[in-house]
Amino acid sequence: MANPQKENGYTAIANDIMEALGGIRIPGEARQMLDVIFRKTYGWNKPSDRISVSQFSEATKIAKPSIVRARKVLTEMNLIVYNNVNGTPEYRINKDFETWKPFTKKLTFTKKLKKVNKKVNKRLHSSYPQKKLIQKQKEIYIPTKNSETLTEYFLSTLSEEFRAKFKDNKKWQMEFDKHLKIHTVDRLKLMIAYFRRDDFWCKNFLSPLKLSTKNRDGMKYIDYFLERMKSKPNNGTYHNPEDQLKYFEGIDDV
Repeated sequence: MANPQKENGYTAIANDIMEALGGIRIPGEARQMLDVIFRKTYGWNKPSDRISVSQFSEATKIAKPSIVRARKVLTEMNLIVYNNVNGTPEYRINKDFETWKPFTKKLTFTKKLKKVNKKVNKRLHSSYPQKKLIQKQKEIYIPTKNSETLTEYFLSTLSEEFRAKFKDNKKWQMEFDKHLKIHTVDRLKLMIAYFRRDDFWCKNFLSPLKLSTKNRDGMKYIDYFLERMKSKPNNGTYHNPEDQLKYFEGIDDV
């Protein structure tokens, strides 16, 4: 059982300072740090003392980053004054309590408030109304005629099972509309005809969504496919897109 006695040592603090401390709100960790400064200075009859962050952490059982934040609170409230002396901070109590400033959250804990805001925003983002809004935005999307044409054409190269599963697929239409901003519908149609008839790619190119993904070299498949098409024999023989399409589809009487 603890049995402290004044005879074993005490810290002499002026009554005016004690009364001023009773009238000002100090956050918990900052108050712990302030008590250590009182002990290390007035407790040894010294106006100031050099105290390392490690000493504060050991005395208060508070992590070092929290000690730094607590020091910021105390200095912003003008309760203490500290200066670096040969790399070690020297602390003293600001006895002029009339210059002390009340604690406000605006002065401190900026990082903590940012973390809270991020968590709140994350919850709001994943909330039901937000999901409903995103779903509504997707429903507003109206595919272009060309994207519908390319989707139907891609489906025609698949088995009946795939056709039934992906009929009127909005994601596919959105994918094609994205690429139609750069490439013509004829060029994309030729690409589908070429690779959907390829022995390897007919088993590995089962969705237009693959076009936006990247291969092992970091190249988007749509760029890879279009580059490969340039080396296709007789690729430039037919200037009419319809004739070239027939060639890629394997029709002999072009």
